[in-house]
Amino acid sequence: MKIQYQEELLHAEKIYTFINNCDGRVLLQALDAPQSEWDSPLDGFKFALESERDLSEKIYAVVDAALAERDHATHTFMQWFVNEQVEEEAIVRNIVSDMERVSESRDGLFLMDRDLAGRTPQQGQEGAN
Repeated sequence: MKIQYQEELLHAEKIYTFINNCDGRVLLQALDAPQSEWDSPLDGFKFALESERDLSEKIYAVVDAALAERDHATHTFMQWFVNEQVEEEAIVRNIVSDMERVSESRDGLFLMDRDLAGRTPQQGQEGAN
């Protein structure tokens, strides 16, 4: 999850930079604290998958609004996020699927934890600056 957090910071910075480059103004506001406790690791990852799906819908709404407003710059910019969400959902969906298969196996969960701990931030964050 730490790696995911780092990637999300890069995504936020990308949006922040785009808005500023378009002479917009970013106003940051406090957010409600997210859920931080689950009954099991599987429940936590199921929550993460639903969060990714919800985020995808919000991204699609921005893309739809950009199209309706004929805001070609925003539409083009948002395509990176559309593609990124396909990948993000697939990653979490695969983790959920793997966890469902090994949920009763302490050894299986240990191996998954070890594999996930070796994950590095995604390469190819083109345009993330």
